[in-house]
Amino acid sequence: YSAQVLFQELTAHHGYTGSYDTVKRFVRPLREAQDLAARATVRFETPPGRQAQADWGQCWTIVAGKRVKVHLFVLTLGYSRRMYAVATADEKMPAFLRSHEEAFEHLGGVTHEIVYDNLRSVVLGRDFEGSRFEWNPVFWDFSRYYGFRPAPHRPYRPQTKGKVESGVKYV
Repeated sequence: YSAQVLFQELTAHHGYTGSYDTVKRFVRPLREAQDLAARATVRFETPPGRQAQADWGQCWTIVAGKRVKVHLFVLTLGYSRRMYAVATADEKMPAFLRSHEEAFEHLGGVTHEIVYDNLRSVVLGRDFEGSRFEWNPVFWDFSRYYGFRPAPHRPYRPQTKGKVESGVKYV
């Protein structure tokens, strides 16, 4: 809803002779409605044991008098919002898999599905529509061993992983 673009289109192609301010006044409520619709989200709930969300976060802290970057693995259960978090030195595959195992132990089991960002540890590539994935083979074997389905979410859509994002911010 760009008033400038709309004004240019109307004057160049449709013979509009009105003012730019009139177009701005017309577009303003449309833009406000779009902004409200974008902020309004339907809460997505899952039954117990169905879904968890996992992600990495980072923060800086002081360890032994030195400023170091700490990597935080967070896994949040979808139904109860119960969370497991652990600090690691890096986000490499061994730490990623170990953090999952610790979360499964701490939480008392594995959910049917775990939702992820497009981490290289999980997905090596995807098609343009995002419907087919090239799984990281090490992680795919890990998910089969533990019996859960990895579910990468659509890029640039934080609403699908809000439960774990809140946990990362909290930690």
